[in-house]
Amino acid sequence: MKKNFLTLGLLLLIITFVLAGCALKDKKSEIDNEKIKVVVTILPLVEFVEKVGGNRVEVEAIIPPGYEPHSYELTPNILTKISEADLYVKAGQVEFEKSSISKIKEQNENMEIIDGSEGINLRNLEEHSHHEEDNDHEEKINEGEKDPHTWLSVKNAKIYTENIYEALIELDPEDEDYYKSNKETYLAELDKLDKYLKETLSQIKNKKMIVYHPAFGYLLDEYGFEQIAIETEGKEPTAGQIEELINKARAENIKIIFVQKQFSAKNAETVASEINGLVVQIDPLAQNFTENLEDIGNKIKENL
Repeated sequence: MKKNFLTLGLLLLIITFVLAGCALKDKKSEIDNEKIKVVVTILPLVEFVEKVGGNRVEVEAIIPPGYEPHSYELTPNILTKISEADLYVKAGQVEFEKSSISKIKEQNENMEIIDGSEGINLRNLEEHSHHEEDNDHEEKINEGEKDPHTWLSVKNAKIYTENIYEALIELDPEDEDYYKSNKETYLAELDKLDKYLKETLSQIKNKKMIVYHPAFGYLLDEYGFEQIAIETEGKEPTAGQIEELINKARAENIKIIFVQKQFSAKNAETVASEINGLVVQIDPLAQNFTENLEDIGNKIKENL
């Protein structure tokens, strides 16, 4: 009888250890599967984070599709996402970030914040100078304002990728090799995209293109193009400015007006109708960054 009690006690002890071990294993698995929650300002940055972070990250863009980052305001839903985030990757130069950063910090004091554009050589933003006295149109550089559209370039995308990689390995040093492998794979993908764009755009002789909003400067600089903007300083053009732009388009033999989906195409259509041209839509804020830049390159080639 005593022997049976000892056997039963031993069995119960073994079962207890097995169950405890399973519980610890489940807890460890739960911790291992916990993802780093990341918020980014704009959709293109989602790809940068996902390409480096892989299945170790969960990413949310603050500014949703169809909105432009110069005037967007925070919503209760995105404030909740920010409050739960481990990392915030800023685009770096957009107006929304400057006006909202205090509120974002207040929402989550423990969240790591990085400027994804750190290390990028900022270009000056083009503007137009209009001389009413002689109706001349002169393109000039605004020395006081930097171009905020830093993400829209293959070279700059590599800098964002490196900055995001550094932030992730700081938060999760145990998975450094995983992030490094992902980063190197994505950088090779960006090199391939750069080669494609060089081959595609090198065939175009007329290197000037009219855009509604001057968002493409970094991209066009890389391949020797010049953007001429309809909208300047965030303001709708006057009738006189549109007339000057039409004259310039005729003089430069420009037949295509590129517009962004975030803005009205009305003024672009006015210019296009006067020069017997076309309005073509391209998007500087698409989430699928590499696919989108390839699409932009193809549309420039097909229409210039």
